[in-house]
Amino acid sequence: VPTQPTEAAAAAPGAANGPLAVGSWKRIENPGGDGVESQGTLHNETDEVMVNAAVEVQLYNEAGDRVATADGVLAAPAIQPRSTVEFHASFPGVFTFASVKFAPKGLPLDTGSAESKPAESAPPQ
Repeated sequence: VPTQPTEAAAAAPGAANGPLAVGSWKRIENPGGDGVESQGTLHNETDEVMVNAAVEVQLYNEAGDRVATADGVLAAPAIQPRSTVEFHASFPGVFTFASVKFAPKGLPLDTGSAESKPAESAPPQ
């Protein structure tokens, strides 16, 4: 395993200051020599369940040009509070890259009932 992804992995958590962050990742050669794969963990930094969790993985060359983008496949679409799920993203035909960026996203699960929220309506006349 090259040392290059390890250096980028150390920077991954700082890349996302939102509710979800990539905690660690590694580069894996695809079986059959058909490119590379990124495997990692996505961590819920909040005290709420995060739903519709996703992470986009972007690979860049030495010049800073994006060479590939793939959506990470998560082990589960919801992440419990302060928990972690694994993900992987495959890049067929891509064999080298200089850096990686992650774009994690998700929504907090709204557990409030409809009755507890004020109705949006016109004031009484």
